[in-house]
Amino acid sequence: MSGVGRNPALVRVAVPVPLAEPFDYVAPPGAPAPAPGSRVRVPFGRGERIGIVVDHPATSPLSAAKLKTIGTVLDPVPAIGAELMRTLRWAADYYHHPIGPVLSHALPGLLREGRPIDEPPEPTWLLTDSGCARDPEQLARSARQQAKALAALRARALTTSELRELDIGADTQEETALSILAEILAVRGEREGGSLKHAKKRIHVEVE
Repeated sequence: MSGVGRNPALVRVAVPVPLAEPFDYVAPPGAPAPAPGSRVRVPFGRGERIGIVVDHPATSPLSAAKLKTIGTVLDPVPAIGAELMRTLRWAADYYHHPIGPVLSHALPGLLREGRPIDEPPEPTWLLTDSGCARDPEQLARSARQQAKALAALRARALTTSELRELDIGADTQEETALSILAEILAVRGEREGGSLKHAKKRIHVEVE
């Protein structure tokens, strides 16, 4: 069966799955094709995935009937610039690694989830001096999750999402602030005159 040409607009998307080749889609009706490096939400299997545009091919080996339409274009400008894109594509080719996961993991966790690029940063957790003095092994005897959080935070400050990726949930994070003397570096964004300003607030929690 013959493939399709430039009409409709074709978009090649790298999806974070363990398959070597990107996938062809059709640009949303009435909208320009998203630029390479932009994040798009696309139908994939029975659900949706967030992929990265890598090309605008002239043709596709798929028939028009088999091509699905991009659901949402998430970025007005590319999330991955042209130079970084070239480097990542070279690395994927050199190390024989699927391009989708390579591009996806070049982005922060929140962007991989589809969050806006200009969204205010999320709270960051940081140990106080008292928290640094606590022994994770002693804490582990009664509170393993808090001990796990303590060990992770000793290495560096972590965002709420990064703690969640370590299977440390929101409830545990709140308990951590009380039991290991962590402090929350709450970063809040305020829009003034179209620009995003960040205000930082430190909350010290002590336990006697």
